[in-house]
Amino acid sequence: MAIDKRLQDAINRQVNRELWSAYLYLSMATYFDYKGLGGFASRMKEQKEDESAKKVLNKIKKAGNNLEGLNRDLGKR
Repeated sequence: MAIDKRLQDAINRQVNRELWSAYLYLSMATYFDYKGLGGFASRMKEQKEDESAKKVLNKIKKAGNNLEGLNRDLGKR
């Protein structure tokens, strides 16, 4: 089942945002580790794990939709 182009574009934007947020949380965790703030670092790592880009893509794939064309804009802001 093909995904409508508008929906595909919206999913791409959302996945991009989720991955960007995960990267930001990982960056903050690294900073807090460096500063010796293990509790803050752990919390940021937990937040990174909560990001749902992978969940969104897995649901689309599980529903039998073609993932071709998705993620083509990842990394663009």
